[in-house]
Amino acid sequence: MRLALVTTPESQSSGIGDYTQTLGKFIGQRVTLLPYLPDDCQDTTWCGFEAKPISQLVPKSADRILYQIGNERSHAFMIPALRRLGGAVTLHDWVLFDLATAAYPELERGGWRGQLAAMRCGGLSQRALWHEALAARKRGADRGSAAAEGVLLHGWHSSEGDGRWTAARAGLRVLPGTDKLRLELHLPAGHRLTIDQGTQGLVALAGPVDGEQTLELDPKGQAELAFCVRGRAPVHGDPRELGVFVRAASVRVNGSWQLLDLAAPALLPLAGPQLSDARFSLPFQRPVVRWADSFFVHSAEMGRRITEDRNAPTAIGVIPHGVQAQGPDEGLRMRARKALGWERPGPLIVSFGAIQEHKRPEPLLRAFAQTLKQVESGQDKPQLVLAGALRTENLDVEALISELGIGDWVTITGWLEEGDALSWMQAADFCVHLRGPSSLGTSGGAARALGVGRALVLSDLPEWAEFPGDAVRRVTIGPGEVEQLGTVLMELCRNPQQLTTMEEAAHRWAKTLAAWPIVADRMVELLGHMPGHRTARKSVLRTMNEASVRAKAAKDSAGG
Repeated sequence: MRLALVTTPESQSSGIGDYTQTLGKFIGQRVTLLPYLPDDCQDTTWCGFEAKPISQLVPKSADRILYQIGNERSHAFMIPALRRLGGAVTLHDWVLFDLATAAYPELERGGWRGQLAAMRCGGLSQRALWHEALAARKRGADRGSAAAEGVLLHGWHSSEGDGRWTAARAGLRVLPGTDKLRLELHLPAGHRLTIDQGTQGLVALAGPVDGEQTLELDPKGQAELAFCVRGRAPVHGDPRELGVFVRAASVRVNGSWQLLDLAAPALLPLAGPQLSDARFSLPFQRPVVRWADSFFVHSAEMGRRITEDRNAPTAIGVIPHGVQAQGPDEGLRMRARKALGWERPGPLIVSFGAIQEHKRPEPLLRAFAQTLKQVESGQDKPQLVLAGALRTENLDVEALISELGIGDWVTITGWLEEGDALSWMQAADFCVHLRGPSSLGTSGGAARALGVGRALVLSDLPEWAEFPGDAVRRVTIGPGEVEQLGTVLMELCRNPQQLTTMEEAAHRWAKTLAAWPIVADRMVELLGHMPGHRTARKSVLRTMNEASVRAKAAKDSAGG
């Protein structure tokens, strides 16, 4: 079988990219693998296989076409090819909001083109929700809540050490008597920045711009300066709606220059509601679900959604997320702790992945605080490691830790390389992975934790039902979540034998169902039974028709 694999370049790091690269190496041992990459990619190889640009993919290029698609902006290049050719899709997420807004920028801009795109991506119901979200964004932030002494007003994302991003619209307040503003900024290509003081336009810039800008202000003019960025191009690797990156800002007040504190908290984090706030209500899945010919999914729930949306018989293969299965190793946990320099006593609980609101850090921290209160004095208290970078917009995680008084037992690692994240899973006594609201995709991190044989505490979600019940404990989202989660954490901390039983079940699942060679064998087997891409089928029919016409013409000619 010749299999065209449509994917992103090796250099473009992402969870789905890592999955595809690992799977591709096993698939390539079983079929003739033909990778196809974005046209603007200069790579000529992918994981050791010769790669070609997507524009060169035609019906006769391969026997089967397989796309790896999830909620990533970098997957937008696949949509035209999927519509043109069809093929099989490994669908990693049901919510494809970020993918859709990258493929159809008019969704962000609105207007009649945006209306058409919303209809195409989600139908009537999602178009109505999209319209409501745009209207809320247009109304903007309630600026009346901004105190007069504030410097950073609405529209400023969190500080990133060497500066911070604004949203598409942001505000900055200056003191009376300020006659100059000096900014060191980065405006990406495709962006246009205007800064106004009341009705007076101060500057208009078209990206790319990188450097210092000095603006003349009216010392008696309006105190609030308005930043507005239009024509925003996607910033690779960041799904937020970004404007301009400000590295430094200073003002001249009564002849004296003062440096503004860009690390200070903004009075309003963003300029009011954003379209992305409604992402979990706007899956925008139809371009993928309607145009693909067949699917691979990681859960029966995802398959059910596809069948319901298409309302037609559809070839769907349910295959676990692949893992590097490790056999039981008594010394693995201690070796991982030694490599990480972890020497604290007490059970080690690890929650992995970027720390975002929908991964429920607040319920986890409150439940952990509840658990600590149940540990008697003199006993070794459990330790919680949040193994990932802080990326919350509306929750101050560090302030919550301080409020709960659990700072001595909570560690935030910050961003981790893939290998270090795996080491924390290996070092853990057990892991926690929560989600809600959910994109209805599986979790590669949860699969990897089971792959190294760790017991796992999960949110009780239908798309995670395939994870083995005897290796996980499930917690219901909503009222009572904190109490239930706290009880589960305490039980597992106190019962090493239960953890051992769960670890044995995790090893069995990984070895018998989810090991990469097993996943690759199953996928190749199912691909052989699934229908080919629709353009290939049309080509076969056309070829047969043309051959019939030629045969008839030859017969008529011979008879004449």
